[in-house]
Amino acid sequence: MIKETDVVYIAGPMTGIKNFNREAFNQASDYIHIETGCIVLNPAVLPLGLKHDQYMEICLPMVNISDVIVLLPGWEGSKGANAELDYAIGTGKRTYEYSDVCEWIKSTQKKESQCSECNSNVGDYVCKNCIDKNHASKVLSNLFEGITKNAVSPDVSSEIVELEALLADIPEENVIDRWGLEQRLESKKSELANDEQYTKTVVDDESENTIHKEGKHEAL
Repeated sequence: MIKETDVVYIAGPMTGIKNFNREAFNQASDYIHIETGCIVLNPAVLPLGLKHDQYMEICLPMVNISDVIVLLPGWEGSKGANAELDYAIGTGKRTYEYSDVCEWIKSTQKKESQCSECNSNVGDYVCKNCIDKNHASKVLSNLFEGITKNAVSPDVSSEIVELEALLADIPEENVIDRWGLEQRLESKKSELANDEQYTKTVVDDESENTIHKEGKHEAL
């Protein structure tokens, strides 16, 4: 419907609406730009005080260089929006109603990973809303369950527990302190994993030495 390389013009009613409907124009402009990456031409940014004909002399050239015209709700009753639409159709532009564009954007959005706690769509494994004082410990316990379950280093395991407790007491808005603790936990995670591997290697070596010793006794 709308490509990143498109230039999109926003058309809609202004006259007779509070603040000339700037809020609706700005919201639509920002939303379309953020979601599609295209260039959006927004006539609501023009200064107040010009006559209607003067606005049209500015807006029609904007329509002319656009690929797509998006019509805001109520455009049917707007003299200027109808003139822009007629010009757009006459020059072969693609035209869509804003509601249709919104539905299209929602249908094409990539599904992000879900938070393991609240199932909301977030980019992280656990969303920030779930990492709070009430159940941060539960969230982190889930994350590190596979690490601490068979921990071979009691010192590292104890520190992980302490870090979890500290993190649970830090408010979510204190981003800097929380980030530092979370990084420390990640470090302990790696350290614990390495510790497990080292212990496994030592145990294997000791077993092999025992076998060799038993073989020598049998030979004697």
